[in-house]
Amino acid sequence: GIRRFDVPSFFLPFLTAAADDAVNAYVQQMEMRIMAAWDLPKRSAGLTVALRMNLERSGRISAVRVEQSSGNEHFDESAVEAVRRVAEFPPVPHASESFDR
Repeated sequence: GIRRFDVPSFFLPFLTAAADDAVNAYVQQMEMRIMAAWDLPKRSAGLTVALRMNLERSGRISAVRVEQSSGNEHFDESAVEAVRRVAEFPPVPHASESFDR
């Protein structure tokens, strides 16, 4: 599956416990939506890809790219395509200090 999602560092200045929970919940929601849109290729068991993307406060994503390849180009491209299919996530939680700088 997708190993991690990197929220740009400017979104994560000082995490409090509550803010950390909000970040985790948001990232889990992102992952669920991507997984629902992902047509996993056959023979992808055990493969892991790390993706990096830009995330705007509005929830719009751009510049999706492979940061660490699984070694299987077809698998990696299918992960990138899944993120592009989702295209936009819910707005970043405004109440979360994690997303304010």
